[in-house]
Amino acid sequence: MTIMIDQSFSAENFEKIFNIENRKGNINKDTLPAEYITLLVRIKEIRENINELRDKYRREEISKDDFLKERDAQNDKIKKLQSEKETILYENLKKISEEVNSSKFRFDFNVGDHNGKPTYEIGNNVAQFYAIKQLQYNIRKTFKVKQADRYRILKQIKLLLSDGFPKIVIRTDIESFYESIPQNKLLNKVLDSTLLTHKSKQFISNIITEYEKLKDKSLERSGYGVPRGVGISAYLSELYMSDFDRDLKSIAYVTFYARYVDDIFIIITPPSKTDDTDYQKPVENICTKFGLTMKVAKTKVVKVMETTPKQITIDYLGYSFVLNQCKLTINLTRSKTEKYKDRIIKAFDCYNTESKYNERRARKLLFDRLRFLCGNTKLLNSKEGIKVGVYYSNSLLEESNLSSLKTLNCFLMRMVYTNLKPHCEYSFDVNKLKKQIVRRFDFCNGFKQKRFHNYTAKELIEIKKRGLDYEF
Repeated sequence: MTIMIDQSFSAENFEKIFNIENRKGNINKDTLPAEYITLLVRIKEIRENINELRDKYRREEISKDDFLKERDAQNDKIKKLQSEKETILYENLKKISEEVNSSKFRFDFNVGDHNGKPTYEIGNNVAQFYAIKQLQYNIRKTFKVKQADRYRILKQIKLLLSDGFPKIVIRTDIESFYESIPQNKLLNKVLDSTLLTHKSKQFISNIITEYEKLKDKSLERSGYGVPRGVGISAYLSELYMSDFDRDLKSIAYVTFYARYVDDIFIIITPPSKTDDTDYQKPVENICTKFGLTMKVAKTKVVKVMETTPKQITIDYLGYSFVLNQCKLTINLTRSKTEKYKDRIIKAFDCYNTESKYNERRARKLLFDRLRFLCGNTKLLNSKEGIKVGVYYSNSLLEESNLSSLKTLNCFLMRMVYTNLKPHCEYSFDVNKLKKQIVRRFDFCNGFKQKRFHNYTAKELIEIKKRGLDYEF
């Protein structure tokens, strides 16, 4: 029996979205009613009063009975204010829901650029924020689409590459992935669904239409693509690629297939060691069938045999898998290492600039940023308890081979002694600061000891300012 999910763009569903996004620090307080903000401030003040009362009780300035009586009275005030706050929020979300469900509602985009490719963001209108979040939920739940598990893929590849058996590896990317998806085929999949609501179908069509109006036809083909940067595009692309994945898995002698967004990894076990079949050709044919093109620069076909005399390197999802006579070692790719270096540079540049105005604050931010890079943390409000960082994002590395992290340590030290140039008083002991950084921050130790740090949403926002995006 199929259980229908609630796909409505209602105040009740928007309230769920608010609670999720608020915990993540993604709600712009400027979009909330003034009365709501006032109540937030009042509740905070009362909680501070309770803390002061508790301190007085601990110092024996008031009796236990007086403390408990006043504490309970203050908590009753909080409950009342919380109820008022929830009512105000719900009424505000009702108005937003009415706007989303009106016949005049449309999505619009802000156009940007990332690494030379056009990117799109949903407009700043608060109604569009809730509508796109609900639409993402509807697509994900209806079509049961999700991004592949990156860690699981990499663990399987590590195991298969180290088993010593002959194999052929095909590693490739899809050229301009998001921009290449045929819109008519995608929309047919969406519109043919009997489970997705009419409203959701209407919104998806609207998004594709608006995207077509905005995009530069000299850079992007008409009738192709989903807007890069918009949340639902990841789900729509996965929906379109489901048949593509099925066809690739069916190629003869394919024993392993994985796709992470546009990155593809295939292992073929040939029927014999002398097999000279062109296995790249059927992959190309399937790409053509689905209107896609393999990226020539990222395509690599290698034969891994017991007798292979030369070293083989295969890069995939941030790792370099190095095979030398079937013995496997794993390093970080050059591009991932360069990302780390870029973030180190930006951390020092920010410190050098910000120390001119407040050296102590700038130093704290520098330490926070380096601690984030060299340590580990948990994604905020992740139900799965997802951890990221120098160990958890690079856990395929082995302690016996941390050459990539040693390279980063050397780079960090070089930055300390050549690029640390604070704007501060003559009396400031910069040598002491350099010694503190050298002593405290170490990529190898962060990996080996799994050093873990907690950050508030506010701290993470500060850490990621000025292009210091630490997502890996």
